[in-house]
Amino acid sequence: MFGIRTSIIAALLSLAINGASAAGCATGANQHPSQKGRSQGSKNATPTPRPAGSENVSSDIKTLTQGAYTLVSESFIAVARDAETYQELRRLDDNLPILSADAFKQTAIVAAFLGQRRSGGFGVEITRTADGALRIAESTPPRGAMTTQALTAPYKIVSVPLESERSLRLEPGQTWLDSMRPYKVASGEFTMSGGFAGRIEEMKLEGGLSIMRHANLATIIFDLKGTGGAKARELKEVATGIMQADGLLRLARFNAGGLVEPPANLLAAKGELKNNEGDLTLSFESLPSGIADAFQGRGSLTAKATGPPPPKKASGRDSAM
Repeated sequence: MFGIRTSIIAALLSLAINGASAAGCATGANQHPSQKGRSQGSKNATPTPRPAGSENVSSDIKTLTQGAYTLVSESFIAVARDAETYQELRRLDDNLPILSADAFKQTAIVAAFLGQRRSGGFGVEITRTADGALRIAESTPPRGAMTTQALTAPYKIVSVPLESERSLRLEPGQTWLDSMRPYKVASGEFTMSGGFAGRIEEMKLEGGLSIMRHANLATIIFDLKGTGGAKARELKEVATGIMQADGLLRLARFNAGGLVEPPANLLAAKGELKNNEGDLTLSFESLPSGIADAFQGRGSLTAKATGPPPPKKASGRDSAM
């Protein structure tokens, strides 16, 4: 009798244990995979750190148009701060958007052309870095992706606000760096004058610049220093100008950087590229500001190319260099 009672108790305990285990398994089986991962890893999960300085601040960049096909088949970047320069850009491809003169009030139009590619899937990315520079990069299709097997020429055009007409610095990718010709300043001088006290400050211009050419446009990336004045000054700016067939060049409007004290610090420049565009001369002069006692600047420089013209990578209706 005692043996039968013991067997019954053991059977009841076994049923209770197995039922509890089954209920636990059923709960796990019905749980959504995302819930499983969240419940299992939430206590020990740590966020993946981002490298310092890798943040992109791009909310102020407005895309005007972009696509995979344009008549500009070479790698080129244009920065227009005036309607005339932008109109010359539209001569390269009249499918670019029509903009009024009001679009250039404290705004720059940046057009980045990637150049000819053998297939689809390529593109242009324009973002702001954490320190305010404009980064222009090429995006490529993932390995093994299905793409259009035809020639493409990706491009992107954006507007960028420039409060108080501040300078615009670029960080172009290798595609565009390979399309630039470097120059070194051989001689240069600049004079800033004005202010309530009528101060005059003279300095020498040193450093270098890079030029990217396409058709009747020339984009200059300045990296100049003003030395010998009351304090160290610099011009780090990018501007696109119109170039005539005889080599004469005109930059209608760009920021003077630290060469001229704000608030009125816009420059225009005229110059010439000659000797197979190996020699550059430029003269600078402040644009009228309408601000009483504002500082003004003027100066000039000569520069010599330190590298050969970049090779052309595609053939098309437009010619450069």
